[in-house]
Amino acid sequence: RQGHWSRAVRPIVSFGTSAQPTKGEKMLRTIVASLARNNLRVSNQSVRAFAAEAPKNEDLPEFVDKATGLEQQELLAAMEGKVLFDWNPIQPAAFGTKESPLKIKSAYGVRYMSCQGNCKEGGTYPEAPMIWHTLKEGESYECPECGQVMELEMISEFSSLTAEIKE
Repeated sequence: RQGHWSRAVRPIVSFGTSAQPTKGEKMLRTIVASLARNNLRVSNQSVRAFAAEAPKNEDLPEFVDKATGLEQQELLAAMEGKVLFDWNPIQPAAFGTKESPLKIKSAYGVRYMSCQGNCKEGGTYPEAPMIWHTLKEGESYECPECGQVMELEMISEFSSLTAEIKE
């Protein structure tokens, strides 16, 4: 089967210096020739079919329509100019004491808080490291660094919801 090899393929896949191709060269030439024949063949099978019509630009949903749950509520509130979730740090009006603890609002029974530990009068050290606390419902927490007392206050709209979840 000496004439089996295509003249166009023979020079491309020539590894050895001998006149007779090795077994590996024969196999590689067969693969290359097969790929060349199959890729150059025009076929009716290459017609692409879609299950539905392509959507028109006016049919594409808006970002708010695709959002769900709290994300959608937050986006709708933002469109009305309201802020649903306040992500800013809590700036206490007064230093929390045992008699009058700093109230930290939460919709859940646990909230993680941070304190720089320099909350006493005149303590403004922005380079101080953050100290993280875990506030739990019904318990007050005193910061070991500055002595500020904090207490978790449940938000009334969510209190009934969290009570159902606990049961």
